[in-house]
Amino acid sequence: MTSLTADVITGLHAVATKYQLGLYVTVINENGDILACIKSGDVAKASYRLSIKKAETAYKFNHDSDVIYQSLITIGQQNLIGEEYCFLAGGIVYQKTSGERYYLGVSTNNPDLDKEIALNISSLL
Repeated sequence: MTSLTADVITGLHAVATKYQLGLYVTVINENGDILACIKSGDVAKASYRLSIKKAETAYKFNHDSDVIYQSLITIGQQNLIGEEYCFLAGGIVYQKTSGERYYLGVSTNNPDLDKEIALNISSLL
């Protein structure tokens, strides 16, 4: 996939409506290219950059952002957000049945739901 289809974008907006919150979603392909960064609803401006950092973190580590953080804290306290990485929940790796991998970053008005929403959105790809 080189871009998101209209069905995926419509589905993304439906997810935001279902949860009744604003969000940013960033999708990166397995080459590290950002395919899309989409806003739905009213969301904090910081969510734009957070969604990108979450997707990039999942891509660079090839793992969900919050799981990486849980591994890192075993060696000592770590910052959740840095210049290059964001270990908050909402950065996920999604592999299609074809083997293609995508890396999603979701940032919403309710961070406790970011990973759940990312997983819901990944099923649209």
